[in-house]
Amino acid sequence: MPLPDTQALCDPVHGACVERWLAQAAQIVALSDAHRAALDRLDTLIAQPRFQAQMLAHPDAPLTAYGPLAGLLRLRLAEATVAMENDDSARALDILAAQTGFLRRLLAAPDASLIQKMVGTSHLRVHLTVLGEWLHRWPDAVTEAAQLAPLLADASDAELDLRGAIRQEASWMAATMNALPSGRANAVFADGKSPSLLEQLLLPAFYKRDATLNDWATHAAALDAALAGPHDARLAALQAQNRVFLQDAADYGDLSRVLYNPAGRLLLTLATTDYGDYLLRLYDTQAVGRMVALQAALIRDGVRADDIPGRLVVGTPASPQRIGYDAKAHALTWAPLGSQGIVQKLEGGLYLARLPR
Repeated sequence: MPLPDTQALCDPVHGACVERWLAQAAQIVALSDAHRAALDRLDTLIAQPRFQAQMLAHPDAPLTAYGPLAGLLRLRLAEATVAMENDDSARALDILAAQTGFLRRLLAAPDASLIQKMVGTSHLRVHLTVLGEWLHRWPDAVTEAAQLAPLLADASDAELDLRGAIRQEASWMAATMNALPSGRANAVFADGKSPSLLEQLLLPAFYKRDATLNDWATHAAALDAALAGPHDARLAALQAQNRVFLQDAADYGDLSRVLYNPAGRLLLTLATTDYGDYLLRLYDTQAVGRMVALQAALIRDGVRADDIPGRLVVGTPASPQRIGYDAKAHALTWAPLGSQGIVQKLEGGLYLARLPR
């Protein structure tokens, strides 16, 4: 099935897109009409009550390609924005509510992979910022809509839980470690051939599979425990566990440690990942949702600019940082906690929710 080329459409990952989408209305309508079958299939997908995550039994298994989904979601958002401009707010908000609900299910799936988790949170954040643009441009139509309350529901514990994703990452790495002993390493050698005689002699001497796997399992369990704590303690606990694990794996001060399983301990240091920024991206999505919810409340209550600072709230329980207010731009702001991923493409480095003047 041919998919729409949405590269020419404004990408809300970078910033505000509503004005540009309205300027591209004819192109958006043409794209939507030409690819109605693909959009109908998208509607069928997002209507499913549960998204079955792809189960990868091996680290070399092909990953789900989320690019086509991203393009269709963007086209649908643009189409919904054009509908808002054409006084069809009910249809537009139904589209936004359906896609947002799907992304929340994607995020909350207990067996979601790390890629699925990051795709879900980044696109949910985009949908929330577009909702903020709609509130700014069409405040009356949006603030009175029945769909608004579920759209602005706070992030659930499942959406903020990274443990299932890290368990999958750990299991993939364990599968690689398990394949390394001589005679079973074909999967990890680039040429696809059996290891050489030298490799068959060195691996058993310097790589102890069982000891390596036991250390890795202990580390994975400790990461799981760190992420089960209170939201404001998770990042510190996660990073503390990584430091302890890396320090232990890289400790060559004892001669017995130098001689026992040096290859395994080196592999453990290479396999260790800092998941801190991934965790912060989840909390940034929660904060953007709270910022847009505050924007809606300020518009509904008719709050004056001088009174806005007194209404500012904490963006996420993971951080004491409050939602900001830029008086000159008359906009609420959120400075991202995460520094990697799509936030690097964000114009001005802040998420904004503008208020009508």
